[in-house]
Amino acid sequence: MASQLPPAQPQGFVKQLTLLFVAIASGLVIFCGVAFYINQTQPIGSEELNGIFSVAAPAGSLLLAAVGYFALPAFLSRAPQTPYLQSKLGFYRTATIVRLAFWDAGGFICLVSYLLTGNNMYLAYLFPIVALFVLFSPNRDRVIQDLSLTSEEAKELS
Repeated sequence: MASQLPPAQPQGFVKQLTLLFVAIASGLVIFCGVAFYINQTQPIGSEELNGIFSVAAPAGSLLLAAVGYFALPAFLSRAPQTPYLQSKLGFYRTATIVRLAFWDAGGFICLVSYLLTGNNMYLAYLFPIVALFVLFSPNRDRVIQDLSLTSEEAKELS
């Protein structure tokens, strides 16, 4: 039996979305700390892998970051027109999860590349992805703007 997310309730929606955001972003931060610790204490870097990852990591993380950036507007443009705020918020939550998953995957590509090669350059590729997380963190105004909510719907979102 497939599990479904409960309907998105307007009250506390932004808090729930923020909690989800923090959970996903903290996984990336924690793994970054673990990878850095491992490379400082017991380097497992490989020069032969550095050649492969020197192209794959920046290209893959850039591609996933771009897909994640454009995923939310693409999802929202295909959203069914509904007068129900709960439906709109549920669709927005799903689109946000997809966006964050793409960015998270791009970040993990950089971190795994760093872990396997020991090359600090891959940590530098992680910074633009972290910047995307910071710049597009969920907040009430962003939800209202992205969903083009009416003033009545915006009041319910509090």
